[in-house]
Amino acid sequence: MGKKKLFYVSAVVGSFLAGSLIFSQKVDAVKAPDEFAVDPKQCYNCHALIKEFHSTGAHKDVNCINCHSGLHEHLKNVTKRPKTITDHETCGKCHKEQYESFMGHNYRKHLYYDKGDPKSRSPFWETLIRPYAFEIYHAEPRSHKYMLVDHLAADRAYGGRFQYRRGYQDVIQKGPVKAWEILFDAYPEEDPKGPRKVFHPRTAAAAVAMCLLCKTQDHILEWPYMGDPTPKSDINRTTNPVYIAKTYTNNPMNCYTCHDPHAAKPRIVRDALIEALTTRNDTLWHEGYVGRANIKVYGNKEGLGLRGYERKIAILDRYDTNLLCGQCHVEYNCGVLFDYEKSEYGKPPVPVDFATDRRSNHFPFIPIAKTDRYRIIEPTGMKHIEKYKFFDFVHYVTGAKLWKIQHPEVEVYYFSEHAKIGATCIDCHTDKGQAGFAKRSSGDKIVKSEKKFTSHFHASPRDFNWRPCLKCHTDWTPKDAEYAVESVKAHVKGKMRKAEVWLRELVQTFQRAKDWGVDEATLNKARKLHEEAHMYWEWWTAENSDGFHNPRHALATLARSVQASWEAIDLLNKAIAEKRAKLEGAKK
Repeated sequence: MGKKKLFYVSAVVGSFLAGSLIFSQKVDAVKAPDEFAVDPKQCYNCHALIKEFHSTGAHKDVNCINCHSGLHEHLKNVTKRPKTITDHETCGKCHKEQYESFMGHNYRKHLYYDKGDPKSRSPFWETLIRPYAFEIYHAEPRSHKYMLVDHLAADRAYGGRFQYRRGYQDVIQKGPVKAWEILFDAYPEEDPKGPRKVFHPRTAAAAVAMCLLCKTQDHILEWPYMGDPTPKSDINRTTNPVYIAKTYTNNPMNCYTCHDPHAAKPRIVRDALIEALTTRNDTLWHEGYVGRANIKVYGNKEGLGLRGYERKIAILDRYDTNLLCGQCHVEYNCGVLFDYEKSEYGKPPVPVDFATDRRSNHFPFIPIAKTDRYRIIEPTGMKHIEKYKFFDFVHYVTGAKLWKIQHPEVEVYYFSEHAKIGATCIDCHTDKGQAGFAKRSSGDKIVKSEKKFTSHFHASPRDFNWRPCLKCHTDWTPKDAEYAVESVKAHVKGKMRKAEVWLRELVQTFQRAKDWGVDEATLNKARKLHEEAHMYWEWWTAENSDGFHNPRHALATLARSVQASWEAIDLLNKAIAEKRAKLEGAKK
């Protein structure tokens, strides 16, 4: 497991896999004509850091003109800024197989399949999450190439403002997915920088600027570090995401999110992750794990930015999927946020100021709890909330101050048995490209190649006929692997369902307690327990493996969720009984 691996977050192209569920788009390699090339040394005169990266890396012979336009005008007049090309096709000119596999489509993953569906992860979702916007729409994930367009079209994000040009025909795309070729602004007369608005019934305009950061990095050069407001850039944490989306974005999850285009080395660009790694000592990266990469951060003082505001990237000394995938597949603050300490139960919550408070762009990057033998030994999630004092919404019945979890796959996997032996995201969620791929060996001649490559189509082992499992479990058949995986998931899903049932019972009991006039001190104790029970349940509803990534961890924390709900229910029922006894005594 110690070998360096070419990493990407997606897996194999379907037309080359027997029984595959995906298709792809082909791109031919194209070299920039020599007469258009520029002398990189001219660029190095100002961009010293780029010289360090480019002149020593695998891309040293790739001319600047391949990834930037307007260079000749820029060299004549430095005030004329060149354009950086951000699409996947540019990389696909050389990295053909990787590009084609990334553009695959997984037919097993459908759009609009909501986690609140009775057959999905959380049939009581609306009761437990209201009034948070995810109550309106909380979709199961699908292929990475749809990340941006699915976000823009989500009912909870932009109030129905962005619609498919051809209706439901556009939910499936062959090849690259360009947001504004598929979507259109149904209300172009509305100011994109103005207040966020709801246009259609049962939708919400809940997206904020940080939501876009794990869907696309098209705006990477315009985004100041941590989204801090600066007069040098027209976007920041407070900007209406409608403006950012329409002005700067079109492509999903760019190649350079994980691969530095100049140094051709692994990197991370997500500012909140870099901030967590460099300003704290309590993240899972600081805890250490098999295959952990060291990082070197580059900012303005190292020569990264020439635009007048801070930007940062971090170069990795090896491919580390906890960091690379951890730019998105993690819990992070990305919506309206409230201050826990300043907000009082029963009163309107006090919002966090996005302009001045970096908690609005925050990665905890910790496990929800440390466990041993199915028991919690350290409530790391509760401690984090106590330290940073934030929450996402107030429950509509209990008034509890609740944390809305995102998708903490990396944090969940960290303590797992698979992680301890050094298995990584790409070992299970990608498949090596198979022999027989065509390559361009000379001119237009196509020959068969035995070359293997790291696929960029990300999916479940199921989509690769369980081959990733069989690499280690050599005595298994695909049916054996499926049986084992589904058995683990069934165990955890059963516990998730029970945690959800008791949370619903807590909410209903709380309503009865209010109706009986139970005192605020007792209600506040129940609210605290609700906050704990909710956190340990929703961690697994938000995570997308149904607990398979770490079943022991899931069972331990879900058990605590049930226990906390029971404690709250017992507390409230006791108070209700006392009220009833007093009432009956008064009647006598």
